[in-house]
Amino acid sequence: MLAAVVLVLCLAGGLADRDGRHDDSDRLERERECPNDEIVTGIYSDRDRSNSRRPLKITCSNAKNTWKCDKSGYVNKFEDSFHYKCPSDKVLTGIKSLYNPHANDHRFSFQCCKVRRSRPTNCRRSEMYDLSEDVRLRVPRGWAVTEVHSFYKRRAEGRKWRFEICELDRHHRHHDDN
Repeated sequence: MLAAVVLVLCLAGGLADRDGRHDDSDRLERERECPNDEIVTGIYSDRDRSNSRRPLKITCSNAKNTWKCDKSGYVNKFEDSFHYKCPSDKVLTGIKSLYNPHANDHRFSFQCCKVRRSRPTNCRRSEMYDLSEDVRLRVPRGWAVTEVHSFYKRRAEGRKWRFEICELDRHHRHHDDN
């Protein structure tokens, strides 16, 4: 049975709490990671015309055995687009966001882990999620997120998103799977 944990981010920027409320007044840096042995398997967001920082929900599901996790450090400057790819056959397991109220934007860092006895293969890009659209990325069972593309739109003070997902080849055995 797949265990799912819902973590919440903000699409135009950072992380919200589990109830979807966004309050940066007491905390400008937020971090969410999937529990041990789970990977990000869903990214969802509903467009809300009244809130430029719409909540982005992340779901995690069991991946049996994650290991050799690494954190990227921040991959972008404020008001800057970025492309991040998990290194060394790893998959997305966490996201950290630092909000700057003067820029009304966020910097991001990512956590990626290996999934024992598998590697990402047969990769595909998601559709582009524009500022005016709901995000509905549902990662099929046996697949994982490996890349995040974010395009900052200065006039709209927001971000467009695209993700890359890959099938987890369960027949592959890493040379360091011991």
